[in-house]
Amino acid sequence: MSVTNRLRDNPHYMLFILALAGLFNATDRGIFALAMPAIKAEFTLTDTELGLISGVAFGVFYALAALPIGWLGGIKPRRTLIAICLALWSLFTALTAAAQGFISLFAARLVVGIGEAGGIPLSLALIAARFPPERRAGATALLQTGVYAGIILGAWGTGLLITHLSWRGAFLVLGLPGLVLALVLRLTIAEPQEPGRETPGRLADAWALRRRPALLQITGAFIASGFNVYGTQAWTASFYHRSFGMTAGETGFFLGVVLGIGGLAGNLAGGFVNDRFAARSPEFGLRAMLCTGILALPMSVLAFATHDRTLSLILLTASQIAYGLRLTILYTAVQNLTEPRLRPMAIAIVASLTVLVGSGLGPVFVGKVSDLARPAFGVDSLGVALMACNTLLIWMLFHVWRALRLYRADFAVVNAK
Repeated sequence: MSVTNRLRDNPHYMLFILALAGLFNATDRGIFALAMPAIKAEFTLTDTELGLISGVAFGVFYALAALPIGWLGGIKPRRTLIAICLALWSLFTALTAAAQGFISLFAARLVVGIGEAGGIPLSLALIAARFPPERRAGATALLQTGVYAGIILGAWGTGLLITHLSWRGAFLVLGLPGLVLALVLRLTIAEPQEPGRETPGRLADAWALRRRPALLQITGAFIASGFNVYGTQAWTASFYHRSFGMTAGETGFFLGVVLGIGGLAGNLAGGFVNDRFAARSPEFGLRAMLCTGILALPMSVLAFATHDRTLSLILLTASQIAYGLRLTILYTAVQNLTEPRLRPMAIAIVASLTVLVGSGLGPVFVGKVSDLARPAFGVDSLGVALMACNTLLIWMLFHVWRALRLYRADFAVVNAK
């Protein structure tokens, strides 16, 4: 076998390329949050309008696209689909630089959402095809490492680019490299042959997954988590700009540390903990997520209540480390509770519901509460809205607690086949 073929078939090389795609995914998604203050000033948009662009435009069409892409992922080469999606979202991230107002911004974010709908779900399906259950959490954590690296790059790079090139320059510079990576991904990784994928999954089969109670609770936890993540991340940069007068460069640097490095630490810990104890206790990761989530809840709320910038950043970093476990553990649970032929569709369904509610409603919820609270709280209204958004994490913790009681039975059904 030639060196080229060995590289194409190497699962670790595949994971590296997918992590790079995840990096571009997170970078492209995160640019808008840091650019929001400049966009708001240029187009005189309300917080509700910004929430519609960053949430509904992205979330609704992500959700609509995820289901057909997930179905295609069960019958078509997943590497090709990921490459197409990567090229699409990168192109329209760059084209956002040409926006002239609310309508064109809305349209550009709409297509970015359609492209990103295939990124993570199809990548996770490839990981499940290459790695056994006891190694999936670690591989998923490494995939998420690319996502968190993208959050860091997006925060630091966008802040600097906005300072020196304007927000339009930031979208252009950070959007175009994904087109090159899309070509590399398509040409240099092999499509794994996966037993059980010969018969494509049907919508009826996916609908039957509702009879797996643990999977339903995992889905509920995903949706609640997405509401918090999208709502908080869309507005955190604006919060520090309004409440502490931080510039785009300062906000980008600090949020790169808080959201990127803090989340990365929790993500890697989640992968290690889940794989370390998976053979003995397949639900151990969920138990760890519940405990750390209970500890993180008050910190994530108080981070937006204090008027001390340093304390706010410390509390937000600590909560991000604790909550960093959630994506790796929840994604691994979905992989482990579905058969190979249904996995892309199942992950797509979970992702579409998460983004539809999370991205579609989370940023709008924060923006609307901020607008309603402004007469009473003035400049602090956005902090009040973010406190409300983080208090709702009780919703996620409830579903995790319920999933813990049901997980082992569903896991045994899938892995006995």
